[in-house]
Amino acid sequence: MRPLISICCITYNHEKYISEAIESLLKQETNFPFEIIIHDDASTDNTAKIIREFEKKYPDIIKPIYQKENQHSKGKKVAFECVFPNVNGRFLAVCEGDDYWSDMNKLQKQVDFLSINHEYSACFHGVDVVDTDGVPIGRHLGPVGKGSRDYEMHDNIGGGFIHVSSILMRTELIKEGMPKWALESRHGDYALALFLSANGKVHFLDNMMSSHRIGVENSIMSKIEESYSKDNEIKYHNQRIVTLKEANKYYSFKYDIPIKKVICNSEIIIILLKNHYKELFNSNYREHLKNKGVFNVLKLLIVTKMPSVARNLSLFKGKFVIKRDRLKLSR
Repeated sequence: MRPLISICCITYNHEKYISEAIESLLKQETNFPFEIIIHDDASTDNTAKIIREFEKKYPDIIKPIYQKENQHSKGKKVAFECVFPNVNGRFLAVCEGDDYWSDMNKLQKQVDFLSINHEYSACFHGVDVVDTDGVPIGRHLGPVGKGSRDYEMHDNIGGGFIHVSSILMRTELIKEGMPKWALESRHGDYALALFLSANGKVHFLDNMMSSHRIGVENSIMSKIEESYSKDNEIKYHNQRIVTLKEANKYYSFKYDIPIKKVICNSEIIIILLKNHYKELFNSNYREHLKNKGVFNVLKLLIVTKMPSVARNLSLFKGKFVIKRDRLKLSR
């Protein structure tokens, strides 16, 4: 029987976490069949061995891909080039090997929505950010607490909005071929969110249904955080500008106004990081800062000039929210 959903698990050297990830996928309670495609990118630890143990137990569900050579190091877009071409389901979900799903009804809730709302290309949900032991650190990803609602292209252009572990998307959109600008983007998850938003409505389910683990040794995000510097931050925003400009051309400037606003914001961040303050007197930048308001301009200054302070303030706010919510539940 053809699976309704293909779950793609992409992993590399995740022996400490891969069992929890796979178990969270297998625990999904659904009224439809699903497959789990696990791509191991030539791990040098016991990740592949653990996957083989699950493969023996669930041969009809788990369909592994074992690479002999690391594809990421060869410059390949692993998800798009090695994994997605092998999916069979009408819908596609992703969970990386160091993340996990925390709600056993996640897939059923998302399928129930997309099955009756054909004009939607995808739906997503809230994500807890946890440490290496799975303990919440006080942050979450997604517009949590604002209610379930639709989010359009102008919402998602801002970025940092949709985490890959939360998306359920229509496979046909991916199979038909991602545009060149998205495939070549250095911001793959961001480009995917823009692509999905441009090809249908995107709906947010206001539930926390997956967990994203940070601090994992050798993970891409850990390497980014460890290698933080002004130069890398400038490079990040320059790459983001390239992605947005290419997307703008591809969609015939249909989203020109919101895209230019985000580009302008990235350009201002680059100016602040380079200490080229005179450039801020440009009329476009002055107008942009005026529209942001004093509070948001202050946030921008803290993020660019005191990044460690900004991160600590974010953690403090998140931990306060967790304690407040737990207190509400105990009453």
